[in-house]
Amino acid sequence: MNKELLTMIKKSKVCFIWCNVYQEDGEYLQVNKSVLIRLVNDTTNSENLEGLKNTFTLREDGDLYVN
Repeated sequence: MNKELLTMIKKSKVCFIWCNVYQEDGEYLQVNKSVLIRLVNDTTNSENLEGLKNTFTLREDGDLYVN
């Protein structure tokens, strides 16, 4: 599981994460790949990794979105 997420991150061109920046809404913010790699490596529980995997979307254009 961990390898699968790290592969998605490494294949991506640009990474975005969803962030609540308004009271009832948010927007995608661009982050460095190193931030996401650290997040995945720090997540050791397999249930948490499975949940994390469901939030990653690598699009055909190479952009990676994390919700």
